[in-house]
Amino acid sequence: MAGLNETIISSIPISVPVDRDEQLRIAQAFSEMDELIASLEKMISKKKAIKQGIMQELLTGKCRLPGFNREWRTNYLTEIAEFPTTCIPLARIDSRDYVGTENMIPHVGGIRDNTIALESNFVREFRKNDILLSNIRPYLQKIWYADKNGGCSNDVLVIRSISDEVILSQYLFFLLSQQSFFDEIMSYAIGTKMPRGDKAVIKSYQVTYPCDIKEQERILQKDIPFLPKMMIRLFDFIINQHYNQCWNRLKCMRSHPREPQNNNPSKASGRNGITQ
Repeated sequence: MAGLNETIISSIPISVPVDRDEQLRIAQAFSEMDELIASLEKMISKKKAIKQGIMQELLTGKCRLPGFNREWRTNYLTEIAEFPTTCIPLARIDSRDYVGTENMIPHVGGIRDNTIALESNFVREFRKNDILLSNIRPYLQKIWYADKNGGCSNDVLVIRSISDEVILSQYLFFLLSQQSFFDEIMSYAIGTKMPRGDKAVIKSYQVTYPCDIKEQERILQKDIPFLPKMMIRLFDFIINQHYNQCWNRLKCMRSHPREPQNNNPSKASGRNGITQ
């Protein structure tokens, strides 16, 4: 297949309004929309930062939920979690249930169904409610809370809570999804081009958690009482205002088009004043 070249590109027809004022108006509208989108993204980032800050207070025990007063405990990860390495035949799992570093989504994004052919005859077994952590390029923050059984590659660590009576699997996943965990791994990563986490460092990572399982469950709930509802409504209102402003500008452009002016009668133009 032939590649693009200057001749091909220069022969592509482009439709533009004849009226220069209309061109400027369209360009200005898009520029304003870009500014609105950038402002919207900034507002969303601020909202996430506030929520992240509050969650850090909760996860360290500096801020306690009302109704809970039992002590918190600090353990090395290896004291409250196992790192199983049992291998099973590939034939025992559906290929879509295979998890490798390639089909794990960065920044705690979960996984995609595997679509590549597998060469190995054996895979590392994982179970539902296990935590899968990619040990290649930890800065990508590839971590997943398993919602099914399956198999994974040797570059993916399987982490399993020793007991839900000590620490809930989902709560442990929440702790290990924090930026501080990945920062710790990267501080001692091995290699530069494709850094790999040091398993000894990962196992010795210190985890602080409430002894009361009910408090763990409460922290996991989405409705955080320390984030005032007034603040949430304010952020949502501002975000909606930005969205509506952007959308109204676009509708205005569609419903009130300017009549094009042919400033050069000698040039042929297509329908609706569009030169082709």
